[in-house]
Amino acid sequence: MNYNPFYYGSGILAGNKEVTISKPNTFVKLLPLVDYFFVTCPEFGAKEGFEKERILFFYPTGEDIKKQIDVTGYSDAVYNFTDNFLSKSKLLEKNEFEHRYITTDKYAQIMIRVENGRFTIGLSLKKKECKESDYMIHLKTIKIQLDT
Repeated sequence: MNYNPFYYGSGILAGNKEVTISKPNTFVKLLPLVDYFFVTCPEFGAKEGFEKERILFFYPTGEDIKKQIDVTGYSDAVYNFTDNFLSKSKLLEKNEFEHRYITTDKYAQIMIRVENGRFTIGLSLKKKECKESDYMIHLKTIKIQLDT
């Protein structure tokens, strides 16, 4: 693909040259892009040895229980760690849920606390697969979809 801004317009003055620009795909299946999706209740698995009780739903369903516990535990750890840096005076808007965005080289993740913090919803998207599918990751839009 040529990224020169004058390349596509050059056919206008140089003669009849057909230019084809591919349209982006507006329909994308989400499941192949998902690394994991989960719903947890952190209150249930508060004691050591009972961590798997906090997992209410986890996708992919065939995932090893150790990875499920690690992922959901990571979510709780992110909240516990970042709470130390949040100002108590900064209140959320009336209808906004507490959330965290995490972006790494390979993944874009969002975690949302709903129902007054009783439940956590988490989603991780694979950046490489998203790029191959021409899916632009916009975590704020995904957050709106998850909490409505």
